[in-house]
Amino acid sequence: MKQIAIFTAMLMMVISCGSGTGDAEEKKVSNDLEIYKKSHNEARPMVEFYFTITESLVAGDIDLANDASTELLALMKREEFAEYKEIKAVVSKFREARSIEDKRLVYVSYTNEIYQLLKNGNLPKGELFLMHCPMAFENKGANWISYRKEVLNPYFGEKMLNCGAITEEL
Repeated sequence: MKQIAIFTAMLMMVISCGSGTGDAEEKKVSNDLEIYKKSHNEARPMVEFYFTITESLVAGDIDLANDASTELLALMKREEFAEYKEIKAVVSKFREARSIEDKRLVYVSYTNEIYQLLKNGNLPKGELFLMHCPMAFENKGANWISYRKEVLNPYFGEKMLNCGAITEEL
């Protein structure tokens, strides 16, 4: 009976998160990062740093996460970033978080702030994707934004790298 329960649980994980395989179209990396780099909008660096922080969480690289958040906080001291108080507060909490798991918890709020910036701001539009992992945080689920169609999960990293799906094109 225990073996059936374990098999069922493993099967549900595969169904929820997919196998991580896909055709070449799904794995195409967009050029959105280049579009943002060419933009003259002052919010552009916040989106770029968001992607760097996302990749640090995917890799489980706490040093890269700390370095990127420290750089972003230094940049946000400039006058043109004064209105982005919520993002600055979330990035400060992210930087203060000690473990990669704690950083992932704060990352949920960071994603929400960047999502609002992308949806409501005058940033260049392109191929950006809102992703969702249904299993993050004990099956409560969590979102993140990616410039790739390929699912690279920042909440589980290598443990469940391809867990998630695109829920919205931005």
